[in-house]
Amino acid sequence: MSRATRLRKQAVIAAAVTSLPAMLASADTGLPPGLAPLPGDESIPLSDLVSIDAGPWRDVTAAAHAQGLMFDAMYVNPFDGKRVIVSWARRDDGKRWVHVSVSHPSRIPSYEELAEVKRRFIGSDRYAVMVFPEESKHVNIHPRCLHLWHCVDGHPLPEFSGELVGGGRTI
Repeated sequence: MSRATRLRKQAVIAAAVTSLPAMLASADTGLPPGLAPLPGDESIPLSDLVSIDAGPWRDVTAAAHAQGLMFDAMYVNPFDGKRVIVSWARRDDGKRWVHVSVSHPSRIPSYEELAEVKRRFIGSDRYAVMVFPEESKHVNIHPRCLHLWHCVDGHPLPEFSGELVGGGRTI
């Protein structure tokens, strides 16, 4: 890798990490009830909940923590500046849920990018959902960010796929 390429990647990563605190500080990030950890939850490492295979993504968790950002992990794609934040919490249903968000500096991530993030940060053999809440409950603190949720403690939804006439399955 050339020195220019290496410097460009370092600049992309630095910009992604340093711009996040200002964006979050200007947003209403009041967390809903139900995110409180149960005793012992804080000692469960993220690696016990999901299998992360970051590939080219750079782990910038320590740099983000140094700026006062508290979540379980943060990764930056050095080629295009996409950011992934991974966190988990026990929700109102008593189950542990992993939340993965992916943002792009200039546009909404594509389906292919979201699918890659799901494979890399949740796992290809795990179920994840994208939630579209009622409009009254919708919160948008980043205009170019998508979110996935993975229930660690079981499959959260009924099986929607079915048999097709002539064989095969839907979904």
